[in-house]
Amino acid sequence: MQSRVREVQELLDLGSNDEIRVVAICGMGGVGKTTLARVVSDRIFHHFDASYFLHNLSEFHICTGMVHGKTILLVLDDLVGYQNLEPLIDTASLLGVRSRIIITTRDEGLLKWFENHHIYRVKLLSRDEALQLFCRKAFRCDFPARGYDAELINRALEYVSGLPLAIVKLGSYLYNRRSSEWSTALVEFKKVASIVVMKVLKRSFDELDLYEQEIFLDIACFFIGKEAKYVQGILACYFYSHLANRDIQGLIEKALVTIMDQKIQMHNLLQEMGRKIVQQKFPSNLEMWSRL
Repeated sequence: MQSRVREVQELLDLGSNDEIRVVAICGMGGVGKTTLARVVSDRIFHHFDASYFLHNLSEFHICTGMVHGKTILLVLDDLVGYQNLEPLIDTASLLGVRSRIIITTRDEGLLKWFENHHIYRVKLLSRDEALQLFCRKAFRCDFPARGYDAELINRALEYVSGLPLAIVKLGSYLYNRRSSEWSTALVEFKKVASIVVMKVLKRSFDELDLYEQEIFLDIACFFIGKEAKYVQGILACYFYSHLANRDIQGLIEKALVTIMDQKIQMHNLLQEMGRKIVQQKFPSNLEMWSRL
């Protein structure tokens, strides 16, 4: 966390006195954007005349009259949709120089409306970071407790794949359980307790347009690990070519898909969510699981 905080502070560049600077903290749901923004805000708020941490754009109406010309730290948590940008842009125009705006969002494409902005993409936790966070929740210490099978711990970490929200939920779910219970508990978590995680992830899916949703589901069921150009070619057979290319890029901007080594990749929990969406459309009719 500390290295991430330092990196965001470097982008904010508090020593710069001649501009209003916007930093967007971007990443998939559950990756820790809000937590990071709050820690950064707590570290630097004393440099400003006032600071605001807003969860709802309607709160702009409350603070607009109090920010004119002042040096403000404004944190807007979970920015969604182009329609929500206008009040933010209007408010930014009222701020004094040296003000800083921090935005958290799952859609970095929104930032093109800001001329002077910087993007910080929150990465998934490394294995060592994930293990430490998992142990803090499952064992209430920074390392695995004695008597717990390393293979079971590895299975748990593989399932959550570095996503902080999932690590916290799974670790807490396993807390106070004996090692002999873990295997069954992991299965139970995937069926029931992971609903909270899936709900957070599904918000990103629900905000996609129809074409983006269809392409997301196709990728989740068919194309993970495939060459990006190959996938674009296949999808272009079903959609207009420019739509397929645009929507894949849109999924990348929304942190739902990545391209690594020219291949399409997706977090395994997003893939699981996509497959569940297909299954839930026709829960009792396997023939209608069109993609599976």
